[in-house]
Amino acid sequence: MGQSQFSVILVDDLSQSSGIGRLIEEYSFLNFKGKFKQLANAIEYMSKSSPDILIFDVKRLSLEDFQRLAPLSHTPEIIVLNNDHEPALELVNGNQVFYLNKPIKEEEFLLTLKHAIQTLNSKIWRRKRHKKIENPRGHMFIKNESMFHRLTFDNIDYVHASDGGVNICYNGECLKTKYSLTVLENELPDSLFCRVHKSYMVRLDRIESFTSSIIQLADISIPLGRANKQKFEAAIIKIS
Repeated sequence: MGQSQFSVILVDDLSQSSGIGRLIEEYSFLNFKGKFKQLANAIEYMSKSSPDILIFDVKRLSLEDFQRLAPLSHTPEIIVLNNDHEPALELVNGNQVFYLNKPIKEEEFLLTLKHAIQTLNSKIWRRKRHKKIENPRGHMFIKNESMFHRLTFDNIDYVHASDGGVNICYNGECLKTKYSLTVLENELPDSLFCRVHKSYMVRLDRIESFTSSIIQLADISIPLGRANKQKFEAAIIKIS
């Protein structure tokens, strides 16, 4: 669940450019938004925009400098190009600070970028999941042939993968789609639905009874996979 490009700003107070700006511009997955000689100018920019990554390449970076970032509503991932090999601070506003010792080697810089981007993608994913769980009684549009159908989560009873497609079953009918079960598992809220088998998802509050191997809805028996049993039981406990 990642972005194709990540916006980057650079704070560089060196009398001669270290070349990091030019290096950033070479990477297609980075969108270099600008270089600032002073942190104050970067903070002013960040108060109006929300860059993904902030890179410091400065002679000295104090605790007070990090504290100036605290009032920001959005704190980017921070990479410090370190002169003294001594990390000043591990966290800023709960965000990890990534340190890279000088002289900078491109392969090490890329690895640090990778870690920062992985952390950023994880936060983006958690925000999306939280939003989905927070508002579970929504809807989704499902394409069937050339038409999109609006299905509310409340109406869906279960989802069944078969014959190269997925059947979404609701109100006694099944709508066949070309979506994968994994895609629908990511779209449907965890508070209402659970993957119970390699081929099935069920609406939890539609379950009438279950055993160690079978889940019974009003008009269908659905197998409970051994690999899904622990997750299913945890989901049942949450809604009980």
